[in-house]
Amino acid sequence: MINPEHSRGDLPAQRILFDSPHDLVQYLAASVVCRGYWFYVAGLVPAGKDPAAVDAKLIAKYAANLPNSTRWRRKKAGRANVRYLRHGRRFFLFATKGDHPLFAEEAGGVRDFRQHPLRVGGYSVSFRRDGRDQSRRRVHVRIDETPYRELLASLEHHATRLSADALAARLYAIPYRGYAPVRGQLCRLLRAVNARRKRAGLSQLPKDCLFFHRPPLSAGGTPGPKSA
Repeated sequence: MINPEHSRGDLPAQRILFDSPHDLVQYLAASVVCRGYWFYVAGLVPAGKDPAAVDAKLIAKYAANLPNSTRWRRKKAGRANVRYLRHGRRFFLFATKGDHPLFAEEAGGVRDFRQHPLRVGGYSVSFRRDGRDQSRRRVHVRIDETPYRELLASLEHHATRLSADALAARLYAIPYRGYAPVRGQLCRLLRAVNARRKRAGLSQLPKDCLFFHRPPLSAGGTPGPKSA
């Protein structure tokens, strides 16, 4: 669930907190990376520190709560804008290109989505060239390599040991949301399971055992209500 804390007027959320990493990734894809926030810093709230106090300190330090009108003027002047998000004790600062103290203060920790995917909640989020049009880039969300390989190993191990219904239930319960790259990965998992079962003379699982879950976005770009 998204939990924004708003101020009056055109001042954007002072901070945006997420209970779910899935909602965080959805928000990044729909409202952050695609809007030019290609640079990021990730960190953890230190043990014993109040997360709300850390939020306030970083937001003030990097001017992450500017009105939209001010952000627009900064962009026109070649200056960067910064946004702040947090999930649990993990916080993120996102910046557009341009001049900003963030790049000097956090020089050793600034990453670029175009070169270094952000790994969060089992996902890998990057900004890649479009496979059909190399002059364009798109937000690319996939299951990160480690959890994907763990899923593959587990499903291949159980492919001939569990019933078709039990395997279908496992595939259907995979929690990752159905971005296009994720859908491709889920289909590859299903093919791997069916290949094992075919060699063992067992029945094949249908594609409809995959759940391509992706909740709708509201007009503002934030995740909509969760589906039951």
